[in-house]
Amino acid sequence: MASFPASAFVRYFPGPIAGITYLATPENEWEQLLQPHLPDWMFVSVPKAAHYFYEGLPLGLPIDWGAWAKPVLFWSAFMLIMFSMMAFMACIFRKEWLENERFAFPLAQLPLEMSRQPEGRELVGRFFEEKALLVGLSIPIFLHTLNGFHRFFPAVPHLPLWLVNMDVYLSERPWSAARSLRLNFFPSMVGFAYFINLDVALSLWAFALLRRLELVAADALGGDMGGSTGLSVMRRWAASLSL
Repeated sequence: MASFPASAFVRYFPGPIAGITYLATPENEWEQLLQPHLPDWMFVSVPKAAHYFYEGLPLGLPIDWGAWAKPVLFWSAFMLIMFSMMAFMACIFRKEWLENERFAFPLAQLPLEMSRQPEGRELVGRFFEEKALLVGLSIPIFLHTLNGFHRFFPAVPHLPLWLVNMDVYLSERPWSAARSLRLNFFPSMVGFAYFINLDVALSLWAFALLRRLELVAADALGGDMGGSTGLSVMRRWAASLSL
């Protein structure tokens, strides 16, 4: 139960609200099954605006902000309310967690130490004077900087962060439903796992693996569990309305 800045909202929410119009075809009948049940302020109802979002805006043509204004304002207000609710709930439970149950909140210790003011004649806090910390920081900074330059300048070498690509072993059904499955090296996740309890880390790993097994089982039984958000939700919604 936390509220923190991330890219997931802006990364994912424009696609579905424009996809309801862009992906509507005579075969799926979304125009008859979905769109009449949705207010215009919940999705991009102008076909050209949705088309330009997915296929690109022609050169010199202005963006139709009018088609996006209402859905963007609605979903932004919804997310603002949801994040505010999370922050308010954290404030409500703060006294119980901190004073009575005395939770340690190890993930909060790192930013607290980073923001600690220097003492005396110190230019920076003691946190940044630790040599082991500086060495540890230099590794992911080097990796991501090198791979970032490689993305824009292919001549620059790069170091892949994935260790084993399991997809090559998941080529046949029903095991192919578990793709994509890779063993990756993410320095941020290594740092995150360092600060959480072992039982929490085990739960994250176990449920991620269970999710893959569910996909395999569903494919073996002839079902479809290909995702729980976005287009898959709209497909299941359309199917339920057509029954």
